[in-house]
Amino acid sequence: MTPRPVDVFVAELVKIGTAPGAWVALAAAVAFDAALGALARSGAVVSMGTTVSLGGDGTLAAVHPFVAIAVFAAGDEYRCGQLGVSLLAVPRRTRLFGAKLAATVVVAGVGAAVAVLPGCLQRPDGSAVPRVAAYVLLSLVGFGLAGVTRSVVTPLVLLVVVPVLVSPALGAVFPTLVEYFPYEAARSMLGEPRDVGTVVAAGWALVSVTAAWACVVRRDGAGR
Repeated sequence: MTPRPVDVFVAELVKIGTAPGAWVALAAAVAFDAALGALARSGAVVSMGTTVSLGGDGTLAAVHPFVAIAVFAAGDEYRCGQLGVSLLAVPRRTRLFGAKLAATVVVAGVGAAVAVLPGCLQRPDGSAVPRVAAYVLLSLVGFGLAGVTRSVVTPLVLLVVVPVLVSPALGAVFPTLVEYFPYEAARSMLGEPRDVGTVVAAGWALVSVTAAWACVVRRDGAGR
């Protein structure tokens, strides 16, 4: 008997909740954001590829460890060979992918609210909601990249190395181009105006998730 969508969704929530890496990533993000918030209150400046004021969008740097939650949710089954077992239990690939995506969105949303809370309490600047939205959108980018690459390492390298090392160097030559990279677009959601950054970050998330869905449904055989 084909399991109900709600049962598949709950199973995916359990998978994420029982993964040690997810808890480590959340703890790291909470600690990182709290530390950045404390530095922001003192007016400190940190270098994260470029020198940014921690009272502004530099505080999104804590998203780097956080996206590992979504990356592991999508990519860990490839790493440990669990996907074949999941497909035996849920042969409808679109249903399985939808449940995994829904569970990731829920976990990312709740986790982001927890992750940004310590920092936002230290800097009550009204950025909590756009910060959570940025965390979720970048998590979806990581989720999609993990599904496409069938890896947990590649998405994390791309989402950390590019904004920290590549973007500053490239931005010196093509600053407008760099603004359309996922991390930079999400970071601009914390400033004014926010709409362009939100649209670009949401576009990256949509493209990444759609590509991952296509890979899950088509790459290893016909899906339903």
